[in-house]
Amino acid sequence: MVTPRQFPFWEIELVQDRKQVPDVGIRKGDGAMAQEKFAEKSGDAMKKAGQSMKDAAGKVSANAAALNSKVIDQAEENTRAAFVALRSAASVKSVQELAKIQGDFMKEAAARSQTQIKEVGEMIAQFGKDAMTMFQPKKD
Repeated sequence: MVTPRQFPFWEIELVQDRKQVPDVGIRKGDGAMAQEKFAEKSGDAMKKAGQSMKDAAGKVSANAAALNSKVIDQAEENTRAAFVALRSAASVKSVQELAKIQGDFMKEAAARSQTQIKEVGEMIAQFGKDAMTMFQPKKD
């Protein structure tokens, strides 16, 4: 005898006599096989996630090295420009010449600073974009 019961989203008939249950091809060991498949797929996903994190850490390290290198290059450029101005100032003949050299140096330094800030900002923005794409699902 079959006793029907309804659930909110689907309908199931509970069977009191096992002989009335249709054979759907599920055997006693199928649960263990499904568990193994689930564990295998989960393990693969964990390996992929671990590799993604390792790749991301490598990328962050490379980005930090590139940023450090850029800042050192900029500091070197600024130091060279300062020494050029100092050499020019050392050979002046009048206070007006010194004032002009100093004014020109300050204008060049301000323009150089703006350019350098823009370069570093663009690098950091690109690092952020790269980081975001690393964690987005890959299109197969």
